Amino acid sequence: MIASFNNLQQRIFLPISTTNIYQSDNILTLIQTQPKFQHLLSQHQQAIAAELISKWSRADFFFRQVYLEFKTLLKQPQEWEHLVATISNYGYVMTSEQLRRSILRELFIDTHYAFYNGLISKTEQPQWNARCFVHIDYIQQWLELSVFSDEEVLSLLAEGWRQRINTCKNTKKWRPAINCCQQRLKLLPHNIDFQGELAEIYYFETLARCSQINSQWQHSQNVRKLQHGINKLEKLLKQYPHCPITFQLLSSLYHIRALNLSHINQIAKSLVSIQKAVSYNPFSKKAYQTRNELVELMTQLQQQMSGYIVDIKRRGMQLNHKGLQLLNQVNIGFKPMNNYINSEEAKQITTAYKIAEAIYVWHRIGLPEPQDTTTALRLNEALYSILQHPPQTKAEIATVWENIVKKQPHLASLSNTRVCSYLEECLFRERAVPPIPEIPPPVLTPILTKPQMSTEPLIPWLLSPQDKRIKLQALVASVLIAATGFVMVREKTTIAKRDNAYQDILTAQQTQNDEAVLKATKNFFQNQSFISKDERTSQITEIYQEALVRWFVQQPKAEITPEQQQYLDLYSKYVQEN
Repeated sequence: MIASFNNLQQRIFLPISTTNIYQSDNILTLIQTQPKFQHLLSQHQQAIAAELISKWSRADFFFRQVYLEFKTLLKQPQEWEHLVATISNYGYVMTSEQLRRSILRELFIDTHYAFYNGLISKTEQPQWNARCFVHIDYIQQWLELSVFSDEEVLSLLAEGWRQRINTCKNTKKWRPAINCCQQRLKLLPHNIDFQGELAEIYYFETLARCSQINSQWQHSQNVRKLQHGINKLEKLLKQYPHCPITFQLLSSLYHIRALNLSHINQIAKSLVSIQKAVSYNPFSKKAYQTRNELVELMTQLQQQMSGYIVDIKRRGMQLNHKGLQLLNQVNIGFKPMNNYINSEEAKQITTAYKIAEAIYVWHRIGLPEPQDTTTALRLNEALYSILQHPPQTKAEIATVWENIVKKQPHLASLSNTRVCSYLEECLFRERAVPPIPEIPPPVLTPILTKPQMSTEPLIPWLLSPQDKRIKLQALVASVLIAATGFVMVREKTTIAKRDNAYQDILTAQQTQNDEAVLKATKNFFQNQSFISKDERTSQITEIYQEALVRWFVQQPKAEITPEQQQYLDLYSKYVQEN
């Protein structure tokens, strides 16, 4: 269940329901006196009505339309000033910005909260694409239109995000889970826990692609897939360098990759991979254990191959392909691993891990953003020393911290209260209980959790700015259909006229009526087909040519008449071409 904003809504907008939200004697009644706002609230009312009867397509249209219209109104300050002046006459004193935020937060956002709460309460095991999560998307969209603190965003969306991501994890829908985590980080980019959860999704996605089948080919495929996952996490680490979880998950992937490399006798590469696992997480006991086992394996191989090569040469034999591979690994030995240990990359990873841990602890304490990493590192070292030799009671924590500050004056600027609270939580495991909301969260429960047949209202959809591409495609399709229909009708008429003209030509030829031949031929060529070529054209061309010569010779010796010129032009245009 998600909590709502409760300040202005408690005074004005509550109770939120379909029957009285737009009819009660409150500020909404005054807002509806302005035409643009009246239309906005009317659209919102229709969206609620459609959602309550589970007509999702219709509801989505109106929800999107409300968002677009409100976004447009934000660019019209004179409308808000006029509205503020109107409601001030009735005792509501607020600025334009306060009114905008109140309507956005306590009407539109809370409407989607109410539907989320109603739908999630009716769904035992929601799917990753359940309708309740669509309202989470709407809330995120509305949040982009104003400025909210991190605490406000968390109070609004933490529960919905958790439910949605857990659903995706349980159903192994990794891509929707990644999208949800990325959307969450757009709103809260500095939340290290959320950064770590995105890294976990990438990690689980990578493991899901790997197989546990024990074969050379499968281990080779696993190595490739693990490297792909490692590349994703290393890219994520560059974007969010202060997330310890990402370091630990990278260590785990390098560890698994090292094991797969050892199964395909790539021992030298396996040693490098396990050393990277140790670099990314120097506290991983399993990584150290595997590294020791691989070092021992390489040492044994070098000893065995040394004696084996001597024996092979003595017998005059040669190594097979597998033997040559092992010999190559033995010759490479520990050199790549030692090169990595002494590299700048390894040193940078070790330093980056320490900084990430220090910054993470800094944020958990609740201190403001550090100006440099040095203070965070010193604080982390001081806290580590206290946790290694902890005080026996809560009362001693403040004294212990005061002694630390005396020895390290650079820590004196930090909040003693926050640091001591963190130590108390770590040592005595007591967490603060979140306060109970003053008012119950809004709930709007649709009749069904499955969609009912519905479509966008045609006329409002056509007049709205939504789906411009679809409308353009529909317009182009309509033009093409109309053009095709016109061509087909014309083609049918043209074929009939050409058939009649052809029969007239043959009849006139039999009766040796040359002028009739010319007129019928003119009619034939003036009705050209857009689609196909008429096979009778060559026959008609010959008949026309002979008839034209005979007819022209019989004409009086005078200037060429317009009629004669038409027949000559027809001869030039069609007959000569054919």
